[in-house]
Amino acid sequence: MCCMSKNCLSIPTMQKTDGPYEVDLHQLNKWEAAVVAGAEELAVDLGSRLLQAEGTVIHSFQIHRGKALYGLFPRDISMAEETICSLKEGGFPRLNTTANESAQRLGQAFQDILSQNEQGVNDYLTEQLNCERKGYHSGVFLNLDLLAVAKIAARWKRR
Repeated sequence: MCCMSKNCLSIPTMQKTDGPYEVDLHQLNKWEAAVVAGAEELAVDLGSRLLQAEGTVIHSFQIHRGKALYGLFPRDISMAEETICSLKEGGFPRLNTTANESAQRLGQAFQDILSQNEQGVNDYLTEQLNCERKGYHSGVFLNLDLLAVAKIAARWKRR
């Protein structure tokens, strides 16, 4: 028997829960997909919802990365600059030395977007693609992280 009454239909929401399926910046890949697809209104709405629902269990690196990306997308320069500085400083306690260096490099790439340093952004994207070819993401057909960074950089160049 199929239940088709309105009471039986569940509508997904963006509510934060206390469980392992929190709506927070761990789900940044969904936002990145909206950016890559060129769905500007969706990206702005989803990004603000993910930031509002920021969970307490999420790693501080993810928070800074997400806020920097989101700040760069609609050109919220104050949000972007604040979090870019944190990324460039590194020193995330739960990351090892190599991961902190990657965070610093990402921060520099975001700074290059802000200053419209096209060569710096291209160098970052090339470095990351070379890492992928060495096997880090070898099974991934599309890397939404890099595509979103490239798309955001292109948005800054056009304006």
